[in-house]
Amino acid sequence: MQIASEKMAFIIDLIKLYDDNLEILDSCLTRILHPIQVPESDIGTHFGMLLEGMGDSDVVFNIAGEKSHAHKLVLAARSPAFRMEFFENLDDDKEEIVLTDMEPIVFKAILHFIYSDNLLEGVDFDPSSANVIYQ
Repeated sequence: MQIASEKMAFIIDLIKLYDDNLEILDSCLTRILHPIQVPESDIGTHFGMLLEGMGDSDVVFNIAGEKSHAHKLVLAARSPAFRMEFFENLDDDKEEIVLTDMEPIVFKAILHFIYSDNLLEGVDFDPSSANVIYQ
């Protein structure tokens, strides 16, 4: 209840301060009584669309002949390993990286998680054998 009483005291102070200018008073009271509602975050959805679009990608991963396009800044922001690869190891500015020790679906699942913060649906991984199980 202390927050409500502090808010009320603030409103009374505003009324005293802006009593002669009702337009400013109305604007202040509207902001206090009707605060801005912040929507739930949908950044994962937007980054997921960025991954699907591939148009502005600046790096390509080649896994067993299958290519996956990505964005260095997104990868570096989400992974210290990618940050080191792309921005601290400046002697080598690769636009295509060949991966030989991974299945394409596994890398796609990793990219999907990095961009959307969600697991790829319909694919399970058996950690004991490192096999991919399709549902």
